[in-house]
Amino acid sequence: MLLGKYTERWSDFEDFSADGLQVIRVTVTYIHPSLIHHIVLNNTISNNLYIEVSEFERELGMVMNRLGGYNELLFWITITATTYNRPTSSEAYLTITLPIWDMDLVNSSGAHISPLHVDPVLGDQVMVVREPVFGFVSFPMSVANSGSCLSVMDSLTTTMGLEISNIKVGEKLFSETYWSVPYRSSVFGDLNLPVLSVNPPAHSYEANYDWGRVGRLQMPPAPNGLSDPSADPASWKRYWEDMGRYLWYQLLPENEP
Repeated sequence: MLLGKYTERWSDFEDFSADGLQVIRVTVTYIHPSLIHHIVLNNTISNNLYIEVSEFERELGMVMNRLGGYNELLFWITITATTYNRPTSSEAYLTITLPIWDMDLVNSSGAHISPLHVDPVLGDQVMVVREPVFGFVSFPMSVANSGSCLSVMDSLTTTMGLEISNIKVGEKLFSETYWSVPYRSSVFGDLNLPVLSVNPPAHSYEANYDWGRVGRLQMPPAPNGLSDPSADPASWKRYWEDMGRYLWYQLLPENEP
């Protein structure tokens, strides 16, 4: 399932634990056009395996135009935990203090760019009690510099870095955290991934793929100790497929193309 590969490709995560047992994972996903491409493709396939390329391109254009209207670099932040339990009256709530407005996008020249918009749900103190927490963070596509306008990302950029200081899980402080997403301009394509074919669209899946999994997920998967793809390749692959299916649900609601 290429959606899982593209989700992993444009994501990075960091794990935090206050007690060595309960883990909170913060995943950052850059909303790249190729990721949106595969979300729309999966949505079209789920409705009808055999599609007209022109219809797929029409739906893709509608979604891309909507997201392009923001004219910002969009990142999706997902906060998950190994378990979700409401504590008893004698227990403390599991919280992560995330100073999200202090998160910087670091470009190839080392400049630190502040967010333009932050989803309110990602406020300073997030209680991870019943379910995952997620939302958008956006950054400008260009910044003013000495009277001129400079692009934040250009054809020479190879990494998109996000940096934040003083994350706190429970009472444990993490002084500095860095997420790194390998970047390649969509103008040049991505040589590490197969070329998309929509004729037929089933090329986006393995020959014996479980078609029962071609559908949205309302919530992201739990970390469950998965941090090394070599330890359990099958579970790692399924994890990122489920992350892609969850992004599909969040970014392309049922009532949209």
